[in-house]
Amino acid sequence: MIEIRKGIRLRGKNEDWRVINVSQNRVTVVDLTKASLNISQLLYSNIIKSIKSNDFYIFDENVIDLNNINFSKEAKEKFEKRKKAMNMMEQIFGPDYLEIKTRSSSRIINKIINECGMSAPTFWRVLGNYLKSGKKDYSLYDKSYFSKSQRRGSGGGRKLENGDSAFHRNEEDNTRMRKWMNKYLTATSKEYTLEYCYIKLQDEYRDSNGNLGEPGTYPSMRQFSYFINTYATPEQLEAKKTSMLEMRNNKRLLKGDVNEGVYGPMDLVEIDAHEVDVSLVSNNDYHLVVGRPIIYYMIDRETRMIVGFTASFDNNAVIAMNRVYECLIDPKSELLMRHPNAPKYAIPYGILPERVMTDNGSDFVSKEARRCARALGINFCFSPAGVASLKPIVERSFGTFEKMIDPMMHKAGLIKKRHDSDHHKKAVLTIDQFRIMAEDFVYFHNTTICEGIPYTKDI
Repeated sequence: MIEIRKGIRLRGKNEDWRVINVSQNRVTVVDLTKASLNISQLLYSNIIKSIKSNDFYIFDENVIDLNNINFSKEAKEKFEKRKKAMNMMEQIFGPDYLEIKTRSSSRIINKIINECGMSAPTFWRVLGNYLKSGKKDYSLYDKSYFSKSQRRGSGGGRKLENGDSAFHRNEEDNTRMRKWMNKYLTATSKEYTLEYCYIKLQDEYRDSNGNLGEPGTYPSMRQFSYFINTYATPEQLEAKKTSMLEMRNNKRLLKGDVNEGVYGPMDLVEIDAHEVDVSLVSNNDYHLVVGRPIIYYMIDRETRMIVGFTASFDNNAVIAMNRVYECLIDPKSELLMRHPNAPKYAIPYGILPERVMTDNGSDFVSKEARRCARALGINFCFSPAGVASLKPIVERSFGTFEKMIDPMMHKAGLIKKRHDSDHHKKAVLTIDQFRIMAEDFVYFHNTTICEGIPYTKDI
């Protein structure tokens, strides 16, 4: 006697069905030939006739024993989450699931997805696999656990060069990999590179004689790298590339604007130094390359105007700071001669700031720099280390200056960020000529209206 039961598989010439429910004279089946979830009902009597006429036959399948497979902790947690979602679907839409495609069911299904912490694509994929397997628990695990001969654990990668399958890890392997992943991500020493941590991971698979087994008996470098990219958070990976300080600085909540706490023009100015990507030649010998120039800009935070500047070869030097102070009181006659029609406000002079915002460079924190500031009645405000965004205006001015001179300096000594940069051969400018470019940029900067700045009556 032919009996149609739940879970059996019916195959025909062009059909492949999985029975998910039998009630009275109707059989609910899911189509296995389609990737999407297609549920329909057939008459019990028609199926019996098709089997007797050999149009359909009951396909025997191998039984998968889950007790012989060593699942990882993550796989078990994932299974429990998926099993919970399937149990909730069974209580609401089971046993035939004919109403899951209706409009009224979408709100209920979305609630189940959110409660189980699953994405919508993952939920529908898991539900489809679950019903197509005949509601078997093995469908809730990843297919990698049921590969050839059901090897130890999960985590197989691409095949080895000799054609053998890759290493499959178990819970002990995951613990070892997580140990060296944490050391790689949290170590402050530069010694803990990805290659170094992988070598240390290999050491844990050596025998008592210190010999490492054949490839496939321990994780490959690709598997270790994939494990890190899978289980490390984006914040950890970003901090490893730069630093935790810079990562937190880039992701911190920004409130207010740079004018907060500023009480008028020249109340607070920003000052910083920048090494320009240009090679210069000597004033006395144009064939002798002498180095890269250093520019100092002092910008008023309220008006965004450059009030002091200098260009020289002095880096992290108090003498460069003193030149900036001299520029504050200098009428800048040479710059005025090159721009005779410049408005009065374009080239300010004769005014000392109340406060100066700087970083922790040696040219700003030295005793000599502080002595000069006290003599001029200027107070220094130091920004925390690694937080250049607290001096955004002067930092942006350096970028604007570099972008302006890049087209002109492309064949005149521009230092390119590549191995075949020939800036030494193309260098033609002297420090005096470069200083004129830096001064002309000051005029351009101070006469250009910046959009979006709230102008006040004082400005």
